[in-house]
Amino acid sequence: MADIFVSYSHEDRDWVVRFSEVLRTATGHDVWWDHNIRPGEQFDDAIERALDGAACVVVVWSHNSVNSRWVKTEAREACRRNILVPVRREQVEPPLEFRSFETADLSGWQGDPEHPNFVEFASELREMLESPPGEGTHAPANFVHSVSVPPPPAAARPSNRRLMIGAGAAALLLAAAVGIGIIGRPEPRATGEHTTAAALAPTAPRPDLPHLTYGTWTLLNAIDDDHEDWSNSALKFTSQEETPDGLSFRGVFTWRLRNNLAGTEEFEGHYVASTRQLFFEGRAVADAPHTGGRILALGSYAAVLSQDERRIVNGRWGVTQLNDDAGVAGRWEAFR
Repeated sequence: MADIFVSYSHEDRDWVVRFSEVLRTATGHDVWWDHNIRPGEQFDDAIERALDGAACVVVVWSHNSVNSRWVKTEAREACRRNILVPVRREQVEPPLEFRSFETADLSGWQGDPEHPNFVEFASELREMLESPPGEGTHAPANFVHSVSVPPPPAAARPSNRRLMIGAGAAALLLAAAVGIGIIGRPEPRATGEHTTAAALAPTAPRPDLPHLTYGTWTLLNAIDDDHEDWSNSALKFTSQEETPDGLSFRGVFTWRLRNNLAGTEEFEGHYVASTRQLFFEGRAVADAPHTGGRILALGSYAAVLSQDERRIVNGRWGVTQLNDDAGVAGRWEAFR
C-alpha cells in the first residue's frame, strides 16, 4: 500500500499527474491517487482501502476541490488520524473547518522538481515519513494543527414558528418513532462557527466503536406513509463522543423532497454498541422554499448500523401531534 494518498478534484487531474510523479521521485515513497484503481474494483472501496493504509494524506486545495464533497470527506478522515498534509495549488481559501491548518503554498509550481517551495515541501514530507516510530509518526507541526469540527448551533426560533415538542417526543424516541411533519416555516440559517481549541477536540472512539462522522450518508428507500419520496436526502454526523455503552453524537439532515431541497434539521442522539442501534432526536429545523405540501418538523429517529458500518438499516420515523397538525411517519435506510 502506498505511503502517500493524494486527495484532489478531477478537474485538477493534469496538475496532480505531474505532482504525483515528481513527489514520488523527490520523497522515494509510493504515491496513490485514483488512477491506481484496477479494472473491476469498486471505486469507493478502493479509495477507502488506500486511505486506510496511507501514512499521510496530501490534500490539494484548489478552486475546484474546495467545493468537492469527496475531497472534504477524505480531508476530515485525515484530520481525525492526524495525518493531513494540505497544499494549495491555487490562491484559494480552504473550507472553513481546515483554515487553521498551515498549508504549503504550491500556487506558483508548474512541475519543476527544483522549485524552492516544492523542494521544501517534499523534504519535510520525506522527513515525516522516515521518522523512527514514536518520533514523528504524525505530520510535522508546520503542516498540521489540531482542529475540531463543532456541531452547528441551534437554529433561531422566529416568533411565528410552531415547534413539534412535548412529552410525546421522548416516548417516540424510545419506541423508534421519528419524523417529518407539518409545521410553520422558519427562516434558514447557516450551520455553525469554526472552533480551533484543541481542548474541545473529541476523544477518538475505541476500536470497536464506529466512526460515524466519516463521510456523508445518503438516504434511500426513504418513503413516508403518504408515499412521498425523501430519498437522496443527506445525513451528516458532525461530532461523536464515547459513552459507557457506546457513543453520543450530533449532526444534520439535509432533507430533499422528491429530490428537491426542503431544508435542514439538526439532531443529537445515542449509539448503543451492544445492539448497534441508533436513536436520535431533532433539535432545530430550517425550512427551505420548495414545492409540495410538506414542511419540515422536528422528529425522533431510530435505526440499526450494519456490521460493515457502510449502511444504516431498518430505519423508522414517526411523529407527535401538535394541535391539529400531525406529521407523517415513514421508513428509511442510508449508505455511505
